[in-house]
Amino acid sequence: MKSKLLAFVTIGAIATAGLAPAPARAGGDDGLVKFLVGATIIGILVNEANKANRAAPPPHVHPKRTQPRVVRHAAYYPRKPNQCLRQRWTEYGWKTYYAKNCMKNRGWRRHDGLGWHKHY
Repeated sequence: MKSKLLAFVTIGAIATAGLAPAPARAGGDDGLVKFLVGATIIGILVNEANKANRAAPPPHVHPKRTQPRVVRHAAYYPRKPNQCLRQRWTEYGWKTYYAKNCMKNRGWRRHDGLGWHKHY
C-alpha cells in the first residue's frame, strides 16, 4: 500500500511541475503532447517497479496425512498354498481348512469375517 501511495504522489508531483507558470508562446500544442508522453513513461516505470516488488506465490504444499495408511490387499485373488491345506473327518463329512501358522509363515493374514488374504 505504501508503494502505491508513493507512486501516486510522485506522478502527481511530476505532472504538476509541468504546469508551472511559463511565458506564453504563440503557436504550438507540443507542450501537452510532451506532458502526456512523460506521464505515460512514468506510469510504465512505476508499474514495472510494482511488478518487481510483488511476492511470489507460495509453493504448493501437500497436506499431511492425519489418518494411518490403510493396508493394501492384493487386487487379485492369489491361490492359497497347498502345503497349508488340511482335511479332517467330522460327523458331517470332510472338513477342509488351512493351518494358521503355515499361512502366517507364507505372508497370509486372517481378519474377522474377511477370510485369508495376502498382505504385501
